[in-house]
Formats: sequence, structure tokens, C-alpha cells
Amino acid sequence: MRRHETVLIAYAVLLAAVVAGSVATPILLSGPNMGNLLEQTTALGIAAIGQTLVILTAGIDLSVGSVISLTVALLSVLMEGGRMAILPSLLMAMAVGALIGAINGIGITKFKIPPFVMTLGMMSVAAGAALKIRPLPGGEIAYQLSDFLNYRIGIIPVATMIFALLLAVCYFMLTRTKFGRNIYATGGNERTSALSGIRTDRVKLAVYTLSGLAASLAGIYVASRMGTGDATVGKYFTLDTVTVAVLGGINLFGGRGSLIGIIASLFVLTTLNNILNLTGVDSFYQYVLKGLILLLVVSFYALRGRRGNAASL
Repeated sequence: MRRHETVLIAYAVLLAAVVAGSVATPILLSGPNMGNLLEQTTALGIAAIGQTLVILTAGIDLSVGSVISLTVALLSVLMEGGRMAILPSLLMAMAVGALIGAINGIGITKFKIPPFVMTLGMMSVAAGAALKIRPLPGGEIAYQLSDFLNYRIGIIPVATMIFALLLAVCYFMLTRTKFGRNIYATGGNERTSALSGIRTDRVKLAVYTLSGLAASLAGIYVASRMGTGDATVGKYFTLDTVTVAVLGGINLFGGRGSLIGIIASLFVLTTLNNILNLTGVDSFYQYVLKGLILLLVVSFYALRGRRGNAASL
């Protein structure tokens, strides 16, 4: 039961948010608004998958938001005026995201730079590159990409279906493959894992590369929704991805947690944002709320951990 407690808490919070939101604004559960919720959840969910993999290894990726901004800025230049075909543009954007993630991984594993410092530095590098490419909002994203990713089957956007597929693949990887077990082992006790033959540096290099790739995929969807370029659009994604992971039961110190929980935490954040928007609450309070949620959840898990250690003595 204790193993699934954090996931159950996340879903209980989601249920409470939906009930309270439906009372505050009946529009919340309407078909069109549910479709909008799915759209808002998709980009954050894709980026959160990568962040979750990193946190499971006891790391953190602060460059996620900047990679999203860089992807949007880059696509707005590559696709503007049909300069480059859609597929090559997408491949280049994904390659840049994966490269930034790989650089993070190399700095952390080969040069022993702490994850916080390394990814903070790359956050600034990517943010600066995005502003250099697109100093002011503008440019154009190919309408064919927007039409495809935002096309809805019922109320479900195609991009949300792609996110669900990515989530299923990553869940299978974490629960059914050797690589997934190595991720948990590395985060649980890196030294012991290395002594048992796990190439922990390779594991961390892989998850940071995947995090960069996931951020670029999220950026592609953000660009398709905006239809234009903006070098600052991803600035709040980093905090959101960490909040989603922690609220979903991923241990900030690595080694424990499941992707199942982040489904609930994704909808908790987007539902709360949606409720505040529908009720006309200033967006400032959304960011205050996210910060408070992160602090409360981390405090709760820390307190529970201390109680568990005390009980075992």
C-alpha cells in the first residue's frame, strides 16, 4: 500500500480539483474546454517525461524551459517563408535539443559538475541562443504542422495521442527493460550500482539526452499551437515539469516513483490553471500557486520520510 500511496494522493488531489472546479465554473467539464485542457497538458506532459527520467537518477534539468524556447525560435526561422521543408526543420530542432541534453550529461558525468550548476549554465546558453535567433516575437510556423498536431478526433488532439504513446513507451522502458531498472538503481544508490557493474555514467548521459529531446518535442508542439516564434515562451516550463514530477510521486532524491502518478499531477496543474483562467483570476496567482504546491509536496514527503526513518529505529 505504501508503495502506491503517493500515486493515490495525486489522484485524490486531482479528484478534489475537478469537483471544486466544476462547482466554481460549470464550463470546466464541457467538451470544448476538456479539449483545451488536453492541449495545455500535452506540451507540459512531454517535457515532464524527460524531467522525470532525470530526477529518477537523482538529478535535475533546469534547461528544459530554455530548450523549449530555443526550439520554438529555431522553427520560426527555419520554416519562415518555406526556407526549409517541415521534416528537416523538425529533425534539426530535435537534434539541437538532444545535443543540449547530451552536453548536460557529459558535463555531469565526465567533468563531475553538479546537475544543478551544469543545467543552470545550459539554461542560460539555450536562452541566449533563442534570443539571438528570435530577438522579437515573429516568424512563421508551417500551417501544415499546426493543422496536423492540433487536429482533433472528437475532443482529443493528435498531439495528445502522440504524448500518450510516448508515455506508454517510457512506462514500458522503466518497468520492463534493463535500462529502466538501471535508472532506478542509479538514482537509488549510484555507488552501489557502479560496484555491481551498472555503467551509471552512461545511464545519466542517456537520460539527460532524452530530457533534451523531450523538451524539443514539447517545443515543437508549442510552436504548432502558437504559429509564430517567441524566445521566451518556455520560461515557466522548468518549474512546471519539476512540480509535475514531485506531485506525481517522483522522489527528488532519485530511485523511487512511477510515471503513472504524473498523469494525475499534470491534470492537477492544468485544471487549476484552467479554473483560475475561467474565473478571471490574475495569472500572477497561478505561479504563486505552483510554487506553493511544490513546497508543500516536498515538505510532506520529507516529513513522511523522517517519520518512516524514526519508526524503523
